[in-house]
Order: sequence, then C-alpha cells, then structure tokens
Amino acid sequence: MLRSLVGSEMCIRDRYTFSCTLEEIHSGCIKKFNVERTINGTADKKQFEVQVQSGYKKGTKVRFEREGGQVQGYNPSQSADLVFVLDEKPHPRFQRDGANLKTTVHINLKQALLGTTVTVNGIDGKAISLPLTGVTNNGRKLKVSGEGLMDRKINQRGDLFVEFQVQMPKSLDDKTRALVEQMNL
Repeated sequence: MLRSLVGSEMCIRDRYTFSCTLEEIHSGCIKKFNVERTINGTADKKQFEVQVQSGYKKGTKVRFEREGGQVQGYNPSQSADLVFVLDEKPHPRFQRDGANLKTTVHINLKQALLGTTVTVNGIDGKAISLPLTGVTNNGRKLKVSGEGLMDRKINQRGDLFVEFQVQMPKSLDDKTRALVEQMNL
C-alpha cells in the first residue's frame, strides 16, 4: 500500500532520498528504485515505483507500509515501512517559493529606457510574451498568474514572478556620450 506519510512514524527500515527536477515536479513522474531487504531471514530485492504527483514539495514522504523487510532490534515477524523522501534538484532558471516560481531576465539599457517585448519560457516550456512599456527600472518585477507549480492544497497553479536586471554598458564611445549628455533625464 502506497500513501503520502502523515502523522506518527512506526518502524521505518530506511529513508531513501531522491531528487526530481522542477519540470518533473510540475508534470508529475514515476521514479523506480531497486531495494534490498530481508524477508524471513532471506535477502530479497524488489523494485518500487514512487509516483511523484504534480506540485509535491521538497521533503514530501512516500511510504510503502510493511515493505521494508525486517529491521534488527524490532519484532522479526513485523516488516518495517519503507520511506522515500523527495528532494529538488537546483534549477538553472527558476527558484521555487511554495507553488510560485521566480526567475530573472537581463535586458540592456536601450530596452530598459525605450521598452521592448521579452519572451520567457515557463516551467512547461510555453513561451510567455511580456511587453515592457515605458522605463523599466533595475529590479522591476512582473507577476504572471497561473504559470507556477501546482498548489495541491487549493488545486491551482501558483504564479511566475519575473525580475528584470538592467545591464549597463561597460563603456561609451564619444558619439554615444555626446547623445547622453544632450538627453534631458
């Protein structure tokens, strides 16, 4: 019997920590593990499939009741529980905050001053077009509703927060310097 671990723990043979990408957590996945255990004094190998449901959080525990085999120091007629604990792999573009995701997009000074349209790929690979009108200050944040991970408590996706970092030029040529000096900022 497979269930998420809730409440007090009884005899637990082992905790196996496994990692998933944010994409796997977003869409859900199945992870397979080969586990050696002792059943009635005999070594036994069994493959377990852990169903990672959309929106699981780091630290989520999945328990296989009485599938851990015998554990030294406990009643030999009772098999222990086997527990798998979810960890998250670091992501190159997103940071997770509950069901919300955060990302940073770099734009140049011209884009920040004159406006532009930026395309951000969401966690599901979908292209999200973000028009930037007016002046975009360094650190400006936009919220894209419903583009985060599944929030299992309310059965709804979280949001994607996009922060903009303005990349300043390393130097200015004489012509550009003269134009900037003429500007009324």
